[in-house]
Formats: sequence, C-alpha cells, structure tokens
Amino acid sequence: MINLCLVVIATQFSETKRRETAKMKAERARFRSSSTLSSFTNSETTNCYREIIKLIAHLIRKAVKRGRKTYKAARMKHLKNKEKKLIEQKEHGELENYNVMKNVSTLSMVNVNDGKYI
Repeated sequence: MINLCLVVIATQFSETKRRETAKMKAERARFRSSSTLSSFTNSETTNCYREIIKLIAHLIRKAVKRGRKTYKAARMKHLKNKEKKLIEQKEHGELENYNVMKNVSTLSMVNVNDGKYI
C-alpha cells in the first residue's frame, strides 16, 4: 500500500514538473522575442512603462505644487512691498485719507475710500 502511494506521488510530481518546465520555456521564449508586438503584450514591459508614467505624473504634480507655492510667496512679497510704499507715501503726505484693507482670501488690497483694487 505504501509503495502504491509513493508511485502515485512520484507520478503527480513528474507531471507537475513537466508542466511547469514547459510553462517556463514558453515564458522565456516570449521574453526573448525581438518582435515589437510581443513586447507590448509582455506584462513586465508594460508594468515598466506604467511605472515610468506614474513617475512622470508624480513629478508634474510636485512641480505644479511647488510652482503654486512659489507664485503665492512672490505675490505676497509684492503686495507687502506695495503696501509698504503706500504707507510711506501716506506718512510723507503724498496720499490723503488713504486706508488699506487687506482681503486675505484673494491676497489683494482695497482702498477703503474709493473701493478700487490695488
């Protein structure tokens, strides 16, 4: 009885080994193919292209975020300098009745007296 079990196990093992070997040979042949058509069906190659596209998308998102941050900082610096100049002009008497109201949400300044954006 034990011999019969061992024979069955050995037969199943050899069948599995034969199938796996055939599958590996077919896969190697597909990877070694120089055809451009087969390279597009190759899952590893398409995964590589997907990863490259993901990396490019990530870098673009990062650059846009950095650009927005730089623009916002430059705009705030510009508005601070503009406000500083206007306050200096008011102190020197060049501007009369000038009050600055800052709009935080739009990062702009409004002259309270005439309501115009600066």
